[in-house]
Amino acid sequence: MSHTNTTLYNNLPQFTQNDKPAWLADINPAFQTIDKALQTIKETADATKDKVSDYETVKQTANQANLKASQAQADVQGAVSLADQAKSQAESAESTASNAQQSANNALDSAQSAGATASQALQAANKANNAIATAMLFGQAELNPSILGSGATSAIYCAFDKNTRMLYVNGAMKVQGMSGTRVKFFTLPANIVEGIGISTVRTIVGGATVTRSDNTVANANATVTTEGVFNVDGINDGVYFLFNLALYTGEW
Repeated sequence: MSHTNTTLYNNLPQFTQNDKPAWLADINPAFQTIDKALQTIKETADATKDKVSDYETVKQTANQANLKASQAQADVQGAVSLADQAKSQAESAESTASNAQQSANNALDSAQSAGATASQALQAANKANNAIATAMLFGQAELNPSILGSGATSAIYCAFDKNTRMLYVNGAMKVQGMSGTRVKFFTLPANIVEGIGISTVRTIVGGATVTRSDNTVANANATVTTEGVFNVDGINDGVYFLFNLALYTGEW
């Protein structure tokens, strides 16, 4: 007999003392059984490895989903907080709007009662503006062409307030090199001369600021005649004469 017994699980040959093993009948079938079992184990192991890999992927996906869920929960909590704040602000705005409506109603009543007063005030303002316009005299002085230098624009502008008796003279003149006393520079506008009513020659100390050709600066005295002629004491080598005067003529 080739073998008497077999293994418990795969029926591999088990021999006793009196058995006579046969290669073809005992060993070959046993190796085939062992080979088949080993292949089955390999296939099972490969399948298990794939399942483990799938498990890791699923685990990673689950972790990411859990993280996103936590962030979503935080966003929801933030949204709830913002909603509470918006509700509080809306209630405050409603109260403010109610107060504003009451204030608007009160203002409307006040505006309606003030309408007549405003109209009267406008009329008074118009009259005041007309009075101011009538009180102010304006004009440009007539320059003495014989002393004017070339290469720069010279102009003198004048204004007279009949209410305050203030005379304003502003402008500049470029002149030829000159010296002497009481050199005629310009004549005040006729309407301003008439408005002032100059009774005698008036002296103006420091009436002009003078720049010499060497860029040094000095002050020059001036006089105004009853005809409104504005004379300046000459400054040696004076080139630019600047006038920026505000004169009270109440005693002229």
